[in-house]
Amino acid sequence: MANVATALNEKIARISRKECRLLIDPLKAKIIALGKTVSDIKKERDALRRQLATVSKGTVRSAQPRLQDDQGDAPPKSADEKKFRFSAAGLRQLRERLELSRRELATLVGCGENAVWKWEAKKAVPRDVFAQKIAIVRGLNKRTARQLLDQHAAPAE
Repeated sequence: MANVATALNEKIARISRKECRLLIDPLKAKIIALGKTVSDIKKERDALRRQLATVSKGTVRSAQPRLQDDQGDAPPKSADEKKFRFSAAGLRQLRERLELSRRELATLVGCGENAVWKWEAKKAVPRDVFAQKIAIVRGLNKRTARQLLDQHAAPAE
């Protein structure tokens, strides 16, 4: 009688393990898939944090991915490969097209308001780093320029 009871208990245990496995295996697969998704999201988050850090520093390279997304073109050449032409009249036209004050343009470019005035008055020529930033601002539209100014002003509040 004990052998029959032991055999019956073993059979019940085996069947219950099989049923549990049928329920648990699909859940394991979903957990693995979700783990991969979380990993991908974390990688994307880290990349966006790095990009945000470079954009907040105001570097020329930081704006290239943004300009590529906005325009759909290939990214511009690096700063070493491309020289930018500067025109005082062109700077004033750019500022008027974007409806920006000298102070707002200076904020976008990362220089002083007096520097913008001197550039427009042909009393000075921007250094290469500022000329490159001006070239990036040329690719902006009014709305994007305003959004960047608002983002720059938000941390100061």
